[in-house]
Amino acid sequence: MSVMRILLVEDEDALRQLLAKYLVRLGYEVDAAPSAEAAWTLFEQNGDVFSLLLVDLTLPGMSGDELMRRILNASANVRVLLSSGYPYDLSKMPAAVSDRAAFLQKPYLPRQLADQIKAMVGGYEKSV
Repeated sequence: MSVMRILLVEDEDALRQLLAKYLVRLGYEVDAAPSAEAAWTLFEQNGDVFSLLLVDLTLPGMSGDELMRRILNASANVRVLLSSGYPYDLSKMPAAVSDRAAFLQKPYLPRQLADQIKAMVGGYEKSV
């Protein structure tokens, strides 16, 4: 069984580092990007290895929403977990998007993040 790989996109350095460490402790492989553009480049190079895109909705430049749409159009297998301090309604999206995506309102507890990821892609959760 291979380890699931997450593409993490968060523009706040400290939060990105904290989330990456936590996800690794849960047993996932993590590629972290500071912007949607950097994440898109990583995805174009290695898209078939990612199980999940964990992306902040509000990013400078390309938004998390736009990145989600691009990645869902490019890959039939990846799932997307959007996160933001602002409300977001996935139910208004086409089923092709909403069936493969979820939204987690910030602030959230680490356990809520772990549970949401596990529900979306399964997991190799280690005790933390």
